[in-house]
Amino acid sequence: MSSQHAKGQAVDFEVAGVSNLELAKWIRDNLEFDQLILEFYCPEKPNSGWVHVSYRADAPYVNRKECLTYNGKRYKKGLGDE
Repeated sequence: MSSQHAKGQAVDFEVAGVSNLELAKWIRDNLEFDQLILEFYCPEKPNSGWVHVSYRADAPYVNRKECLTYNGKRYKKGLGDE
């Protein structure tokens, strides 16, 4: 079992009324996390896709603070068009 979801370490979500890109940037700038992925986001549709965020608390693991965007085919470093 390698999925962080299956281990209770990850969640996919949205916040009503908030662009998923803005939500992901807020998490990046304000919270501790292992991996942050803006998934299936389309700039022309701010509420498209969702945000994946994971966190690990199992010492001595150090959270990576890795930011990615996934378009359904490939992962790209950064959030959105960064």
